[in-house]
Amino acid sequence: MAGMRTVGAVLPALGFALLLGQLPVRKYLPFLVIGYVLFAYLNVPVIGISIIAVALAALYIQLKGGEPSMPKTDKQLTKEARRAMWRYILTFQWSWNYERMQALGFAWCIAPPVLEKVKKTSEDLKEAMQRHLAFFNTHPPVGAIIMGAATAMEEEEAAPDAVDSLKVGLMGPPFAGIGDTLFAVLTRPIVGAFAASLALQGSMAGFWIMVVFGLFWGLFVPYWLFHVGYRQGIGGCLRSLAGRCP
Repeated sequence: MAGMRTVGAVLPALGFALLLGQLPVRKYLPFLVIGYVLFAYLNVPVIGISIIAVALAALYIQLKGGEPSMPKTDKQLTKEARRAMWRYILTFQWSWNYERMQALGFAWCIAPPVLEKVKKTSEDLKEAMQRHLAFFNTHPPVGAIIMGAATAMEEEEAAPDAVDSLKVGLMGPPFAGIGDTLFAVLTRPIVGAFAASLALQGSMAGFWIMVVFGLFWGLFVPYWLFHVGYRQGIGGCLRSLAGRCP
């Protein structure tokens, strides 16, 4: 039993080690240090660290002279982008693995509709698919904004490093932290408790409340955020997250 407790205590550290092994830590080491100090020494909660991460990301983009190559704000979704969006909404979480988490789902959503059209040679297609099979893990509904921006960048034939940086920079604290907090910590327990109380009284309203809640988070939120990411790029992602999306 003591051995099991020891293994259980080590597993979170192992998970973080695997995650850091997949991320460009050396390139963004200052941000890692800032996050560690905020959490370990200043006792800042995860939601606070996420908000600080959004501010730092916005500042980083401004200091670099704006956004990388991104679509215009009035850009309409192409047929291929719509296919990628619905693949994301309906099938993104069908395939998981403990090594790369949601990477296979991301590649499945973007490869057939988008990459097969924009890549001119089979070698370019293979290289792009390998890039999108790199480690990816975020809050699924909120992560639709990353999929939208990445789809637009691939259609615009942006630099591969820019697409990869977008995914790595936004999948963690900015969107995973806030998405998980809003869904799993705040809204789901409150709505679930209210619906359960109605169900215990024999009311079907509790059932329908959970159905509407599930459709809101599982359909409406990713649908809307995909459009935001596709049309407005990184700046739109950050404005949306900050509640200032025009």
